[in-house]
Amino acid sequence: MPLYRFVWFSPAAIEWRLNSDSPAKRISAIRDIGYLPSVEGVLLDKLIHRMRNDESSDVRVATINALGQHGQKRALSDPTIAALSELILTAEDDVILSATIVAVGQSALYNQYREQVIDRIASVFNEQHAPWLYSRAISALGQLGAAQQLPEHVVAVVNALFTDPVRPGDREDVARAFSEMSKGRSLPLSTLTIIADALPTEPNHRIRGSIIYAIAYSAVYYPKSVAVLREALNSPDPNTVQAAEHALHIVRTSEMLADKDLLMLALDVSEPPKARLTAMRAIRGSHIDPAMYPAIVSLAADQETDIAVVAIGMFRRFAKSPTDDFESAVLIPAIKRAMTAPDPAIRHAAYGVLSRISRRLPSYVRAADLPAQIDIGMSDPDPKVRTVVLLMKIREASVDAERDSLIQRAITDPDPYVRRIAVGWLGTPTIQSARRHTFITQALQDNDHGVRVAAESALKRWNGRERPWPIKLWQMWQAGDVEKFWVSILIMVTVATPILIGGAFLLYFVARLLTYLQQRRWRAAGALGVVGIWGAASYGLFVLYFFAALAGDVQGAELAMLSGVLWGAIAAYTALGWGMHYLVRR
Repeated sequence: MPLYRFVWFSPAAIEWRLNSDSPAKRISAIRDIGYLPSVEGVLLDKLIHRMRNDESSDVRVATINALGQHGQKRALSDPTIAALSELILTAEDDVILSATIVAVGQSALYNQYREQVIDRIASVFNEQHAPWLYSRAISALGQLGAAQQLPEHVVAVVNALFTDPVRPGDREDVARAFSEMSKGRSLPLSTLTIIADALPTEPNHRIRGSIIYAIAYSAVYYPKSVAVLREALNSPDPNTVQAAEHALHIVRTSEMLADKDLLMLALDVSEPPKARLTAMRAIRGSHIDPAMYPAIVSLAADQETDIAVVAIGMFRRFAKSPTDDFESAVLIPAIKRAMTAPDPAIRHAAYGVLSRISRRLPSYVRAADLPAQIDIGMSDPDPKVRTVVLLMKIREASVDAERDSLIQRAITDPDPYVRRIAVGWLGTPTIQSARRHTFITQALQDNDHGVRVAAESALKRWNGRERPWPIKLWQMWQAGDVEKFWVSILIMVTVATPILIGGAFLLYFVARLLTYLQQRRWRAAGALGVVGIWGAASYGLFVLYFFAALAGDVQGAELAMLSGVLWGAIAAYTALGWGMHYLVRR
C-alpha cells in the first residue's frame, strides 16, 4: 500500500495522468496534486498549460481550483501568479473568470496581486455576468483587502455597493466581505463610518452581525466602536445582542493583549484571571517554543482551574519520550500531581492528556509510578475521570479476559454516564471483546433510557461495520447480485495469482542463490542475475497493475479486454519464471 501511494501520488504518475485523453482522469490527477508538498518544475508548467489551454472547461476549472487551494497555505511561484493574473485580465467565459477570482481570493493571504488585477475584479460589477459571479468577486475583494491595502477607488466601489446595492444580495455579501477584511487589516475610516451609521436601521440581522464584527476587529482605529457596539446591545433581536456581546469581548481581548508578552501575562497572578486565560488560549493556538515548556508546565498547578486545565491540555505537544530528561523530571511528575488534585476538572484533564499521549507513545502509561496512579483513577469519585481511565486501561489490556473484565466494570458502573459511554465503545471494532454481544444485550436491559439508546446505536454500528471479503461475497450472493459476485471473484483471483506466483519463484531463486553461495560455486553469479531479473519483472507487473487501476470502474467488453491483458501478462510472467528456473536448478 505505501508503494502504491508513493507511485500514485508521485509527480511522474500525476504528470502521466495529466496527459490522459480522458478529462475525468486529468481532473483526478489535478485533485491529487493536493497531496504534494509543492508544485514546481515540469509539473507546474503542465498545470499552467492546462489552466490556459485545456479543451475541457472542467479541467481548466479544476486546475485553477487546485492552484488556489495551494495558495491558501503557501506562496505561489511567480509563473503561477502571472498565469492567474493573466486569466483574470483576459478570461471571457464566466465559469473560468469566476474560478480564477475565487483562486485569487483564496491565495491572497500569502501572495500579493497587482493593482491591475484588483481593478479587474472590481470592474465586473459594471458588466453583465452570471448572477453568481458577483458574489464571488465581492468575497475575493474581502480576502484581498484582509491581506493588502485596496486602492481607494476600489474601496469606493465596494462602499457604493453597500449603500446602493445593484443586485439582490449585494449588501449582505459586501457586509460579509467587510467583516473578512477587518480580520486582517483595519477597514478604511470611510467604510467604518458608513457601516456604523447603517447599523441602527439595518433590517437584515445577518448584515447587522457582519457589521458588528467588522467594527469589532477594527475597533483600535475607530474611537466610536465601543459606543456603537454597546448601542447594539439594546436591539430587540437576540442574534444581534449575542453578536454585540461577542464583539465587545473581542475588543476587550484585543486591548488586553495589545503589546504584551503572552506567557508573561499568563504567569502574572496580579492580572485578572480572564486576561491570563485569554493569553493561555492564544499560546495554545500558536507555535510553542521549547523554552516555554517549563513555565507552561508550572501553570498546571495554578489556582485558577481553567488556566490549569488549558496548561495540562498542552502537555501532549511536549511529550516525545518518557525517558527524556525534561519529561521524566518535570512533565511526568506534573501529570501525576494533577491526577491527585482535589478539583475533578484538573484530574480529568490530567488523565485525559495521558490517554492522548499514550495513543502515540504507549510506553508513557508505564513511566515512573503512573501505573499505580492509573489504577487509583479507576475508582475516582468523578464519573468523567473513571470513564477516561477505564478506556485507557482497556486499550492497554493485552488479553481478552482482562479487557472484558474492564468492560464489565464499565457497563455496571453505578453512574449512567459511564455506562452510556462504555456501551458506545462496543459499537466499534477498535475495542476488542470476546463478550461483545453479551455486554450489549445487558445494556439493552439497563434501567437508564440513555444507556438503552446507546446500546441500540452500538449494535447498529457493529452490525453495519466493514466486513472481511468472504462475508462480503456471501452477502452479495444472498442479495442476488450474481454479476457483482463473479466480478469480485475475478478481481481477487487476478490480483492474488501473480502475488502467489511471484512469491513462489522468488523463494526458489533466493534458495538456490544461498545454496550456491554456501557451496562457493560460480553459479551463484547466475542465480544473482536471475533474482535481479525476477525482481525487475515483478516490478514491471506491478506497474502494469497500477496503470490498469487507472481504468476505473469498467464493465462488459472493457472489463473482458482488461482481464485478457492482465492474464496474458500473468502467463508471460509465469513462463519467464519457469524458464529461468532451468538456469539455477541443480
